Amino acid sequence: MRKDKRSAWGLALVNLSGERYSACCSPNRTDSLTTRKLVLLNIEFDGGTELVDKLMKMVASRGVGLLSHIVQTLPSTKHAKAVFLLDITGLEGLLSDFMSDIRKMGEIVRAEVMDAPISPGEARLVVFTLADLNGFFKLFRELGTGGQAMIFHLGLRAGEDLADRIMAHCKDRYATLDQSLLYMESMGYGRFKVEEYVDKKRCKIIIHESIECMGHRSTTPSSHLLRGLISGVISKIWGKKVAVVETKCIAQGNP
Repeated sequence: MRKDKRSAWGLALVNLSGERYSACCSPNRTDSLTTRKLVLLNIEFDGGTELVDKLMKMVASRGVGLLSHIVQTLPSTKHAKAVFLLDITGLEGLLSDFMSDIRKMGEIVRAEVMDAPISPGEARLVVFTLADLNGFFKLFRELGTGGQAMIFHLGLRAGEDLADRIMAHCKDRYATLDQSLLYMESMGYGRFKVEEYVDKKRCKIIIHESIECMGHRSTTPSSHLLRGLISGVISKIWGKKVAVVETKCIAQGNP
C-alpha cells in the first residue's frame, strides 16, 4: 500500500497463477460529490500495468480527479481491462480531447466513456473476491427457484440501468451492447464474445469464466445473474422484452 500526493490508497492482489488485480480509491467522502461531474472510463489495452501509470499521470496532469479504478491483467485474456471512475468537474468541455489523447496511446485497444449521471452513492467501485461471490451465489441457489428468480431480476434491473446510461450518449444499438459487455468484462464478470447479432431479432453471446459458474457444478445452467444482465441490456436497446436462454454451461461440464 502506498499513498500519493492526493492521499488516495491503493491495493494490489496477485495470485500464483499470475493474475493481477489492482484497485484504488480516493478518500473523499461521497456526500461531497453531489455537485460533481463524474464519468466512468472503460479501457482495453495491451501490455502490463505500466499503461496504468501512464494514464494516472495523464489524469493528474489534466487536473482530472481519480476516485477509484479496477485493473485486471489475466493470462487467459488477450487484452487487459480497466475501469476508472473520474471527476471531471469544470473540465466537461475538454472531455472529447481527453478521450482522443487516451485513444492515441499506443497500447490502447479500445476506450469508452460512460458520460451519464452518476450519483454520489454510486461513486465507489467495490471489490469482492470470487470466493466471496461463490458464497453469495450458493445462498441464492439454496433458496431454489425463488432464489434463482431473485438473482435474475437483480441482474435484469442492473442491465437495464447500464443500457440506459450508455444510450444517453450512444444511439447505436450494437455499440451500446458492445460497450455494456466491455463494462461487464472490465468489472470482472467474465469474458464476453458476440458470436451472432441480427438487430432486433437474435443475438448469441459466448461467456467464458463466468463469475457464477467457475468452481460450481450443476446439472442445469447456472448463470442467472449474467443472464439477467444481458436480458436487461438487450431488452432496453431493442425496445422490447427479450428472453435470454443459457444453452451450455461450464458448471455442467460443457467447454
